[in-house]
Amino acid sequence: MKKTPKNVAHIVGTLERLRREKPEKTEFVAHIKEKRLLDSGVGLVMYWIDEQKNQRPPDGHWFVYLSSRFADQLCPRQRGGKTIAKLLVEFGILVPLSPPLIGVIPTGYRIPEEWIGVCPDRLTEWQRIRLGRARAWKHALDCKEVPALAWIEQSLSRITLPESEQLRKAMQNRRTEHSAMEAMRYLRDYTAPENRKLTRIGYAGTFYTPIMSLPKTVLPTLLIDGEPISQLDITSAHPSTLPRLLIEAEKKHEVLGGIEESKKLAEELEAGRLYDSLAIMLGIDPKTAKRRFLAALNGEDKHTYNDAVFLEFARRFPVAKEVIGKIRRGDRKRLNRKMAGILADVIKLTIETCAKLELPVYPRTDEIVCRQRDEAKVHEILSAYFLDQTSVHAKVGGRRVSFIPEANQIIGYDHCP
Repeated sequence: MKKTPKNVAHIVGTLERLRREKPEKTEFVAHIKEKRLLDSGVGLVMYWIDEQKNQRPPDGHWFVYLSSRFADQLCPRQRGGKTIAKLLVEFGILVPLSPPLIGVIPTGYRIPEEWIGVCPDRLTEWQRIRLGRARAWKHALDCKEVPALAWIEQSLSRITLPESEQLRKAMQNRRTEHSAMEAMRYLRDYTAPENRKLTRIGYAGTFYTPIMSLPKTVLPTLLIDGEPISQLDITSAHPSTLPRLLIEAEKKHEVLGGIEESKKLAEELEAGRLYDSLAIMLGIDPKTAKRRFLAALNGEDKHTYNDAVFLEFARRFPVAKEVIGKIRRGDRKRLNRKMAGILADVIKLTIETCAKLELPVYPRTDEIVCRQRDEAKVHEILSAYFLDQTSVHAKVGGRRVSFIPEANQIIGYDHCP
């Protein structure tokens, strides 16, 4: 059997040439498997890309976020050679979605259809070891840069998932069976080390834990240190970031009246009237008003200004409409990223403070899960940071905290927006 080429550039070039010569995917996969072209670091990168890929709405293209430094850990570059990420781009296996932001976030890439489903179906022993090392390297680096990550991992190690009726039902339900099984395998340490997922930082700084997809019905059955948990979610979290954006816009001299309107909007949000008032004006139920309004904010509706719910909101809050339009100009998802980023900062600060107080917690997007006995303190901390970051005294866990500590009363507080 012909030896596998050792030069990374040669392997990638050979793959690209063979893909052109063998457009039929089955034939191509069989050929590269026979030649063992993907038994090396290149194959490991292709495997990782296939595992991490997602579909991009609304165009349906496949895409992946890839850190060049992480890719180099999977497929070490040779002295004087190009990075594997650069080679994959040069040969058209990956197409950058935007210019890379070196040292900031992983670059987004589109994966051409002809390269979907051509990765190895299993890893070699070398690749499994290399993948484990790369993940450990990346996680150690992330924990150093973001201490909250290390505390989340430690908190997750203290969580147990007991047998329950809710778990049994989730395991028998096709819609929740996979996520329940994935969480159970993680929490009960059934997964092999090289396949064990770790908490990561994803979209706009959001934390994604290995049990993020745990079914809602099963979540209340979790135990931390053998004790029952509490779930503290932020009411109207995304809309409550708008007052901060209004204040920032006026301070930057982009709009007039932003600070005044932010107060009016904050009052509406704190009173819990926003969705109800929009629903009454349009003759629809509040749940529908909420769904349509959030879809408009999150960029799910290309024609935001044509949605009746958003139009009613814009009539009552014209400066907010102007600010939203400025932010979304040229990129309808930019507003969503800004809102998600503010929430991610709130969650990160809360977790860092809980770490200093040695309170085990873990995040679920705009929610913090903690032990019941720690609920009052965590509730206070999360409420304080949310008010500080958004100027909205929101309900957390369905109730508004009666006491908001000053900055110097929060242990570990060292951040201002």
